[in-house]
Amino acid sequence: MKYAGLTNTGVLHLGYVLVLVLLAVSGYEVFRLQSLNVQTRLDVYRRFLDQEQARATLRRSVWWGSNSARDYFLSHDPDRLHRLRQTLTHIEQDAESALTVVRHLDPARTANLDIAVKVRRYLDGLMALPDLSGTSLRPPFEHLRQLAPLRLAAMEALEDASRQSQQEVVVRLDKVAQQRVRTFRKLLAFFAVMFAVGVAIAWVTNRYARRAEQDRAVHAAETAAAKEELERLSARLVELQEDERRMLAQELHDEVGQALTAMRMEISRSLDVVREPEPRARLDRAKRLAEHSVRVVRNISLMLRPPILDDLGLSAALQWKVEELARRSGIHATFSSSGEQDLPLPDPIKTCLFRVAQEALNNCEKYAGATQVDVELVTSGKSLTLVVQDNGKGFHLEPNMLPAQGSGILGMRERVTRLQGTFRISSNIGAGTQIVAELPIQSISPQATTVKVA
Repeated sequence: MKYAGLTNTGVLHLGYVLVLVLLAVSGYEVFRLQSLNVQTRLDVYRRFLDQEQARATLRRSVWWGSNSARDYFLSHDPDRLHRLRQTLTHIEQDAESALTVVRHLDPARTANLDIAVKVRRYLDGLMALPDLSGTSLRPPFEHLRQLAPLRLAAMEALEDASRQSQQEVVVRLDKVAQQRVRTFRKLLAFFAVMFAVGVAIAWVTNRYARRAEQDRAVHAAETAAAKEELERLSARLVELQEDERRMLAQELHDEVGQALTAMRMEISRSLDVVREPEPRARLDRAKRLAEHSVRVVRNISLMLRPPILDDLGLSAALQWKVEELARRSGIHATFSSSGEQDLPLPDPIKTCLFRVAQEALNNCEKYAGATQVDVELVTSGKSLTLVVQDNGKGFHLEPNMLPAQGSGILGMRERVTRLQGTFRISSNIGAGTQIVAELPIQSISPQATTVKVA
C-alpha cells in the first residue's frame, strides 16, 4: 500500500536516512563547537607566548647592553670602544626586530607604556658613552648614574607589559570558559531538539511499519485463503475428473461396447446366411472392424478407469497395470503387496495411488529407458506406501525443481499432498529413479503376497 505517494518500504528507508542525517549533523555540530573553543584557547596562548618571546628579547638586549657597558668601563683594551659599538649595533638590530613584533601583537599597551621609547633611550645612552682610551682615570660615576635610571625604566616597562599580558590572558581564558559553558548549553538544547525530531521520525516510521505489517498480514491471509480455495477447487476438479472418467468408462463399456458386440454378432449371423462371395467378403471385413472397435473401446475404458480398481481393489489394479506394462513394452516388472487386498480402502486413496503408479509407469516406458521396474505397496502401521523403482537413465533433480520433461510429477505430488500424504522422488544420472508416495490410513493387518511378471 502507498501513503502520500510513498511505499511503506520507502517511508522506512526515508526515516532511517533522516535519523542518520540527524546523527551526522549532531556530530558535526559538536566537533565544530569543540574545535572553536580549542582554537580560541590556542590563539590566546599563542599570542601571549609570541608577546613574551618578543619582550624576552628586549630584556635580553637591555641586559646585554648593560653587561657590555660594564665590560667597557672595566677593560683597559685600547680598542674597547670599537668593540662596544659593534656589540651595541647587534643589540639594536635585535631590539628593533622585537619591537616590531610587540607593536604588531600589542600596539596599545606598547604605546601606553612607552616601551619602544624607553628601550631606545637606554640603547642611545649606551651608544653615547665617551671614549676613555686616552685617560687612565677611573670612569666617572655620572655616566653610570645616567644609564641606571634608563635601564630601570625600560625593564619596569617590560615587566609591566608582561604582568598586564598575563592578566589579559586570565581574563580571556575566563571568557573562553564562559563561552564553553554557553556552548555546552547550546549543545544540550541542540541534542534535545535532535532527540525530539528523532522520536517524531521513529513514531512516523513505526506507524508506517505497523501499517505495512497489517497490510502484509492481510495479504498473507488473503493469499492463504486463495491458496486454500484453489486447493479445494483443484480437489473438486480431480473428483469431477475421476467421476467423469468413471462415467465415460462405464458408458463406453455398457453402451458402446455392447452395441459393437451386438453388431459383431449380427454380422456373424449374416455370414451364416449369405453365400455370395462379394457380400460375404464385405461382411467379413465389417466383422473384423467391429472386433477391432470392441478392443479399442475396451482399452479406452480401461485407460479412463479400470473396473478392476472398483471391483477387486488397489492391489489387483496395480498387478493388472504392471502386467499390461510388461506385455506391452517388454520391460521386466515385478509387483509386491502386503495386506491391502482383503481390506476395502477409501476411494480417494485407491484412486490417488493408482494414478501415481500409472503416471510413474508411463514415465518409465516413455522417458527412462528402463529394463527393470519394481512396484511395491507396503502397509506399515497407519500408512500405506507405494514405491516405484526403475533402473533407467535417471535425471538430475534440482532442489524444489521438476525435470524438464513433462512427466506429470507435479500432478502426482498434488494428488498425494491433497490427502495429507508425503511424496518423495530421488534420481541420479545413470542410477534410475525412485518414487515414494505415502498416505495415512487406518491400521491394516499385514498379509504379504508377491506377484512377479516377466
